[in-house]
Amino acid sequence: MSFDFSNDPEPESLFPSCAVCTSPFDLHLVEIKNGDYFASILCPNCRREKHFEIDSSIPLPLVTRGIFNRFLTIKGIEKKDSSVLGYQELLNAEFQTKWDAMAKRTKRKSIRQENLFDLKEDKQNSLM
Repeated sequence: MSFDFSNDPEPESLFPSCAVCTSPFDLHLVEIKNGDYFASILCPNCRREKHFEIDSSIPLPLVTRGIFNRFLTIKGIEKKDSSVLGYQELLNAEFQTKWDAMAKRTKRKSIRQENLFDLKEDKQNSLM
C-alpha cells in the first residue's frame, strides 16, 4: 500500500501499517518493553507473537493527536519506530488541515461601518 513516485528513494505509505508485517488491518499503538523501550504499531498477529513484550495497547482508530501525545508523555516513551513516526506525521497533517480550515472560517474581512447619524453641522440637526 505504498503510493509514491518511482524515483523517490523513500516511499511513503498513505495509510498506517504494522511495523513488522505491513498489514493495514486492526492496528494498535503499543508500548514495547523489552531490551529497547519504544512505541510501535502492530497488527493482531504480530501483537500475539510479542504479547510478552507489550505493556499497553490502544486501538489505532481511538488514537487522536492529544491521546497520542499524552500516551507518550505518561509512559515516558522517547523512542518510536518508523510506523509510529509516520502515523504521528499523519496526525499532525490532519490537525494542520483542520486548523487551517478553522482559521479560514473565522477570518473575517474588515468591514467599515457607516455612520448612523449624518454629522454635518447644519442648523436642522443641531440642538442649538
